Amino acid sequence: MRHLLAVILCSTMFACSTTTHVRNAKTYRGEVEVMRANYTEAAAFLSAYAQGLATTDSAQCRKIADLALVLQHRGPWHADMQLYLGGLSDKKPSSPPTVPASDTLCGGEK
Repeated sequence: MRHLLAVILCSTMFACSTTTHVRNAKTYRGEVEVMRANYTEAAAFLSAYAQGLATTDSAQCRKIADLALVLQHRGPWHADMQLYLGGLSDKKPSSPPTVPASDTLCGGEK
């Protein structure tokens, strides 16, 4: 009897809901936009920091540059995808953008 109840419960939970609903759309959209702004600000700060390290510590520069470039190039895409998956946008983002190599910020050192 428990197994039958579990099967019925699971099937109704997964079969009936085909759309995603965000608890509070205005709040969620605001949170996504704050995260988008944070991605942009952090990427700019880390890019400047990496460029300052380029001549003194190339290994550390590459680590920081990788993070900065991911935030810069993929952050906005992730925010757009969050809005799409949250049901707040009908436009599905295309494939994630490619991230340039860290040497673009670290002076070509490898």
